[in-house]
Amino acid sequence: MIKVILHSGKDHSVKRFHPWVFSGAIKKISLPPDYPKDDLSEGDVVEVYTSQNEFLGMGHYQIGSIAIRMFSFTPVTPDYNFWKSKIQKAYDFRTQLNLTNNPSTNCTVCFLVKAMDCLVSLLIITMALLFFNRTPLECI
Repeated sequence: MIKVILHSGKDHSVKRFHPWVFSGAIKKISLPPDYPKDDLSEGDVVEVYTSQNEFLGMGHYQIGSIAIRMFSFTPVTPDYNFWKSKIQKAYDFRTQLNLTNNPSTNCTVCFLVKAMDCLVSLLIITMALLFFNRTPLECI
């Protein structure tokens, strides 16, 4: 797994579950010996650590000022079941808020998705729509 170590003192926001790690907070990136490339690619899954090697969470790497978008603050295997569970919890929460199957919302399955500049977001949205048997056009 790719390991990202933050500068000392730059871990406070992540410890408060802020979902972003800014590029200036990164001290070091360690690629595993068996990593097939010389550098990170957009969307690579990384583990984030403090400067004292304390695990903070996992996220997707991106080139830019927001370098990592956290998706978990505990160690997980980000496989199909992980994302399915996460999407189901989000859907159940929105159902509790009466945002699904509600004629006053413009979407049968209402996801409050923040715009992200990565393919992973598109994949997650597509998976969610397929999971709930909806096409993207039904949510416009």
